[in-house]
Amino acid sequence: MAPDRWVVNASPLILIGKAGHLGLLVGLADEIEVPRAVIGEVGATSDGASTLRAIEALASFVSVDD
Repeated sequence: MAPDRWVVNASPLILIGKAGHLGLLVGLADEIEVPRAVIGEVGATSDGASTLRAIEALASFVSVDD
């Protein structure tokens, strides 16, 4: 069986990050792909640095080119 792979956009990452529940993504998909453009958009928010650190700490996190 192929792994569940999600590509996540900036808005859900920002919202879930603000709520402090990025870990929920791990239970939903085997691999979370975040395009570099999305990383840039998340990083441009006021609390983006902490959200990016939390995303990068996820074992299933994969950064992908656009």
